[in-house]
Amino acid sequence: MKKSCKGKYWKLPALAAVLVLLVFAVRRIGRGFGSSSDLASFSVSAASSEADTAQLWEKIPSAGDTPQMSENASSADADEQTPDQMPAADASGLVTFVAVGDNLIHMPIVRYGQNNGNQYGFLFSHILEKLRIADIAVINQETPLIADASRYHGYPLFGSPVQIADAIAEAGFDIVTCATNHSLDQGLDGVRDTIAAFSAHSDSLTFLGIHDSQEDADRIRCIDCNGIRFALLNYTYGTNGIPLPSSAPWCVDTFQDEARVIAQLQQARSMADVVIVFAHWGTEYQYLPDDFQNKWTSIFLSQGVDVVVGGHPHVVQSCRMLTSDDGHSMLVYYSLGNYVSCQDEKERLLGGMAEFTFRKDAGGTQLIAWTEEPVVTLQAYPLVTSLMLADYTDEMAQSQMLYAPRPVLEDLFWQVMQQGDPLNSGTGQQPAEQLPEQPAD
Repeated sequence: MKKSCKGKYWKLPALAAVLVLLVFAVRRIGRGFGSSSDLASFSVSAASSEADTAQLWEKIPSAGDTPQMSENASSADADEQTPDQMPAADASGLVTFVAVGDNLIHMPIVRYGQNNGNQYGFLFSHILEKLRIADIAVINQETPLIADASRYHGYPLFGSPVQIADAIAEAGFDIVTCATNHSLDQGLDGVRDTIAAFSAHSDSLTFLGIHDSQEDADRIRCIDCNGIRFALLNYTYGTNGIPLPSSAPWCVDTFQDEARVIAQLQQARSMADVVIVFAHWGTEYQYLPDDFQNKWTSIFLSQGVDVVVGGHPHVVQSCRMLTSDDGHSMLVYYSLGNYVSCQDEKERLLGGMAEFTFRKDAGGTQLIAWTEEPVVTLQAYPLVTSLMLADYTDEMAQSQMLYAPRPVLEDLFWQVMQQGDPLNSGTGQQPAEQLPEQPAD
């Protein structure tokens, strides 16, 4: 069961920034916690109908205690460290995050949920153990939610059922990032319905990146968990050419106003032990960070951000530990790729799960461990779901619409982590640093 963590929204005057000395335990990227028994029983023939498929997946139990949110009216060249295994988050002053990528809801996913009582817990039922290990679990809700079922839609103007929010909350996620290029696909109705759907679970989760007022947009979201205060920000590069409404220019947080973003970074730095930015950025289907990502990475590093978690390219990109000239270190996950989708390329079946742990003691707050593990989307139509690649069997691979055996996906993941661009298809510049060699196990 998760610890109970209390969070607040803050709006405070800027204070002097405090740089925290970060110490990193150096080992290697983790590769999973073993297979679950229900997944081992998967068979191709069992997926032949919705009724049979549904029997394969366990019902989501209670997600337990989660961080509580409340409101406070006041409101370059880099050195690299290597990833580490996650320690158990079982003591005060120790906080473990888990984050997954884009929850990209295409119409086959919508229809499967509709045919199963408008329930969408099947999307998350196979990562519940991972979510419970974490003190704070994060997901990117790529598509806006809409209450009117007649407006459900896939690409290019997505509209997803509001029941998705219920499934996210029941699974045990604590933070949902909502600033994406699809935020305005359903106009202000979509923004309002998304806010309403997640606000219905305000006792257990909070959302970032979209707002119902200027006052709300000016607030920095903070969470207090196990004695550590985290400031959380979320921005998107744009909204697919749909302009921000003149009546509500504050409804989606974007990178467009650079001065405003920097001011918010400075404000966040002044009031929290740890600053985390969730960035919707990059070039779709490219394995290397592009110029836009590199620019903002430099800005984040200069402003004392501690962790950046990226999404949008729909493929995994590398993770790096960067250190500025003044000694500040920052962990960057350039892209976690898709958590789930119906996209029809093998590379887009592969996503990442970021895990990182902070510890606070008399010496300050330190990032003590970090890792990334591969996640795979299983497109065993009519079912679409996701699971850890460590739990992915050959039978599952055979059931995929796109045959993608585990060794192929593992190789792709490790090539991205170590080399940046396994297909030599990126448009950006590969970082000069090298990650450690792939573990032999």
